[in-house]
Amino acid sequence: MVIDLEAEEERIRHFFSGKSLLPEQYLFLPDQYRNDLTPEELDKLLCGRINKKLIDAVIICTEPKAHKAYAIWAVRNNIHVFTDKPLTAFSSRQPSESLLQDFYDITGEIRNDQLNFVISCERRAHTGYNYVRQFLSELISTYRVPITFIDIHFGGGMWNMPDELFYRENHPYKYGYGVMLHSGYHYIDLLFSLMSLNKVLYPDMHASTLHALEISPADHLGMIDQAVYERCLHTDRFSEYFQPENISRLHDFGETDVTLTGDFKSNGKRISHYCLKLMETSASNRGWHQLPENTYISNGRLRQESIIIHVGPLCSVHISSHSLSKQQSADKTEHFTIEIINNTNVTGHAGYIQLNRQDISEMYPEMPLNKGMNVAARQWQLQNFLQGGDAHSSLLSHRESIAFIDKVYRQLQTNMEYDNAANERIHV
Repeated sequence: MVIDLEAEEERIRHFFSGKSLLPEQYLFLPDQYRNDLTPEELDKLLCGRINKKLIDAVIICTEPKAHKAYAIWAVRNNIHVFTDKPLTAFSSRQPSESLLQDFYDITGEIRNDQLNFVISCERRAHTGYNYVRQFLSELISTYRVPITFIDIHFGGGMWNMPDELFYRENHPYKYGYGVMLHSGYHYIDLLFSLMSLNKVLYPDMHASTLHALEISPADHLGMIDQAVYERCLHTDRFSEYFQPENISRLHDFGETDVTLTGDFKSNGKRISHYCLKLMETSASNRGWHQLPENTYISNGRLRQESIIIHVGPLCSVHISSHSLSKQQSADKTEHFTIEIINNTNVTGHAGYIQLNRQDISEMYPEMPLNKGMNVAARQWQLQNFLQGGDAHSSLLSHRESIAFIDKVYRQLQTNMEYDNAANERIHV
């Protein structure tokens, strides 16, 4: 059975046309429930149309603002849940909006310990990242030295046209959230997943100090101004969006880019620190100003992913993963490289280890070169869920990541109030 909005009916039916596996039933809800749907309203809408006893599980892949209603409805009816990330999103940056409270509202409805609730987050099941986790886990356990620093850089290559910042629903900005609840969630979750390896030494280690700097859509249009669109895309149709009244509206929109720095502590002692750079403004293949039908896959996005992990004086790990196969001049083999630099005098490991995509295929025959590792991870998570597993990504295991993002947005709101005060030049 497929449930979606009336506005999506044509697209949904077209998607399933010709497929071997077809839904037994379609149910399209009024568009008024796009951003404002409660579990109680959903129950009334579904009453008499479905037999809950025949439903074992639901897959939630709606716009994140609707996740909460579907999730609570499912767990109240003792139905297993597999949901896309993030768990929830908000409709505006109001103090009453809390991602962490959403988490507690959903977990508070679970009455059955056997209920399986999975948040799909593919780097938890990614073959390359799992290799790194295993290597680091053994190193930390053997030498009792923690991860002391992690640097994560993500470039999304998403070039939004000025008008799209105002109206788009797929990966929107107009509701007050942006890259952190778009693809950025993967990297925040990756940070906490890697840092959790330190808990074998410091069980109570937690994220502590936080500094956040966001780039708003208003900032973005200040950087990529009207002249750029005229010069690079040969169009002047965006001039109205650079008017002061429209720019002022964008200050309340979600972030296009954000830089986060901070530390992790245990019993007041600093154990590790990090830098997260989540950038949707990065190299893109987009050279057109009209939005294509497939706004996510066919809009010139290029992913760049670079991770650096330091384990004190013992080891450094560099991970590089870019979607370069989309570039005509690049090798069509999936770009994924692991480099490990070891202190050979202490660990006895080779001083330099490099693994590329072909090496990984040779180590893991189930991961042939023509199979994308991110896609394979998503497939494995869904298959594992359908077989009764938690896909290494249970709801409860996301609490720290969700609490962290909630804290970031609250700090950004404070920063925004500060920025609205008189700005002072820093004299050097």
